[in-house]
Amino acid sequence: MEPGDPLPLRRNSRGWFTYNAHDRGIGKLAKGFVPSNTEASTIAGMVHAISTVRHKDQDPEYAIQCVCEQWELIVPELVYRARR
Repeated sequence: MEPGDPLPLRRNSRGWFTYNAHDRGIGKLAKGFVPSNTEASTIAGMVHAISTVRHKDQDPEYAIQCVCEQWELIVPELVYRARR
């Protein structure tokens, strides 16, 4: 994946998830994520950036949950359309 690639967004009973162009799960949005505007609907998502996250840079409380030394984090860009 690279910036600009499509990043479909879907909701299920466990929250909001992102997928790649081959319908493979990529990540989960924050637990508290809700679309920012109830008068709009999400029409597109795309990769805004890809960031490398390192275990050693995490807060100690979170670091104990890390299962690898580093990983890539997909930063999504969500595009909204006003509902009519």
